[in-house]
Amino acid sequence: NEVLKQRPANATLEGYLFPDTYQLSKPVQAGAVIQQMLDNFERKLGETDYAKQYASRGLSLHQAVILASIVDREVQGEEDQAMVAQLYMNRLRQDMLLQADPTAIYGAELQGLPTEPVNVEVSSPYNTYQHKGLPPGPIGNPGLSALKAVAYPKANDYFYFISGKDGKTHFARTYDEHQRNIERYLN
Repeated sequence: NEVLKQRPANATLEGYLFPDTYQLSKPVQAGAVIQQMLDNFERKLGETDYAKQYASRGLSLHQAVILASIVDREVQGEEDQAMVAQLYMNRLRQDMLLQADPTAIYGAELQGLPTEPVNVEVSSPYNTYQHKGLPPGPIGNPGLSALKAVAYPKANDYFYFISGKDGKTHFARTYDEHQRNIERYLN
């Protein structure tokens, strides 16, 4: 388990239980299922050079898994995920808040609070509207496409995005552009 050895000792398993289809034999043992998911994470990442790519971007494996878990919840599709991964790296580089809705939602879920509408005021170390940098841990178990997006983000100079009512992701470089996108694609 070379890849999993990079997981911090105090980290939960969240983020490392690889989402996939598994063949289970009865009786099902929870520990065996968890081990199967961890082994699958190890195998999938071991078959790639993603860990090396994360390091080249200044990210530990754990940081990359955290970022991939956010990207995974934000957008679908390899192209959008690669764009959003770079956008968040741009924000981190500029010491900006990530302001990722899924992190506020996760923080609310942990406290048993309502998640709709998104409460960006929820007091949680996971809420990236209140805390700079990455949250303390993954907010889900990212799939391979999100892990790849963090390894190979698509170069861009964007800092904002929205998922429009038209089903497309709209990117902006400035807050003013972002506001125009909100007016145009969400209202």
